[in-house]
Amino acid sequence: MLPSHHLALFTWNHGGPYERIASGLEQACRSFGVEFTLITLGGARKPHTAIATHIQLRRRSARTCAFNLASVLRRTRPELLLVSPTFLSPAAILAGRLANVAVAPWEGAFVDRELPSLPRRMQLFPALARASYRRAALVLGQSPDVVESLARTYRGIVPSSRIRLLPPPIDLAEIRYEVGKGQRLTELLPGLAERRGHATRQVIFASLGRLTFEKGHDVLLRALGRLSDGGYEQWHAVLIGDGPARDELEGLARDMGIAGHVSFLGHMDHPLGTLHDVDVLVHPSRWEGFGVAIIEALAIGVPVIASDCPGGPTYILAHGGGRTFPNGDDSALAQELASLLKNPATLAELRARTTTASRVSDPNRIGAAVVKLLAELDAT
Repeated sequence: MLPSHHLALFTWNHGGPYERIASGLEQACRSFGVEFTLITLGGARKPHTAIATHIQLRRRSARTCAFNLASVLRRTRPELLLVSPTFLSPAAILAGRLANVAVAPWEGAFVDRELPSLPRRMQLFPALARASYRRAALVLGQSPDVVESLARTYRGIVPSSRIRLLPPPIDLAEIRYEVGKGQRLTELLPGLAERRGHATRQVIFASLGRLTFEKGHDVLLRALGRLSDGGYEQWHAVLIGDGPARDELEGLARDMGIAGHVSFLGHMDHPLGTLHDVDVLVHPSRWEGFGVAIIEALAIGVPVIASDCPGGPTYILAHGGGRTFPNGDDSALAQELASLLKNPATLAELRARTTTASRVSDPNRIGAAVVKLLAELDAT
């Protein structure tokens, strides 16, 4: 039977969560008989999964790719082109107009909040978005808070009826592959106690993300300093990721007297192998459009303690598998972490509910939403 619909995704080709989201979206489409095309901008890297139609643009710059993308759209003729990350959207909307293909920016970030940290060449993005988004068929947000932010930001430009929720689907097979490819924590830090087993073993906390202000690693380190001051010593923290705040954060760990309890592991191509071996993911972001790292942790059975920041964490953890603390409150975070150290049964209870919580990004659930969107476009 021929597919009744055709969806395309335009994203960049640098691995990480975008690769896993693309794989999940293909799975979501396949489950509902929707043809899927992946179009990427960037290097020569390909997702490890056998995505049937994967086209890499010849142009590698978002500023110069519109005509190349339009040519691909004329050839493939999708009903709808999703675009993520955000900075690709203006070029994609122009390409869609040239090829007569509907385009939907798929927002996973609060652009207004992140503007100060964007490279100078991207500082004009909000003005470009305001000029181009009025021509988008839909504007999609990956969490309810992002949808609300989009409605405020583009009031009078994009009708609220065209702003919708579509969480990113995550392919569990891709997650398992990433776990298998990654370095295990026992290889990186062989001196740490085993993850499970001894009553006196260390509880291992982890964070996963770029070391930037908005990710809130300073809140985590201050909370860990409070743990140490309170006499809690049976823990170790690993920070997976790199970024401009690393030197400052390493200095903060020394100032808090916890440098011996904290390991900065830097950037990792396959971080989920390491994440699989920790006890808790701590996600202290000041804002977070969705929180793919949270879903990935839950999918591999790692519970999450996250801030109740604007964005996805509260939305995801409402289904279980973790707890939230007041955004930016290192004292409250320290109390949450201390409760896990004092009550191992609580950690086990959270771990038991991780699978249920990860269903927020279940490909079948997202596939049904995609079919509904495509059917609505057909009816207009």
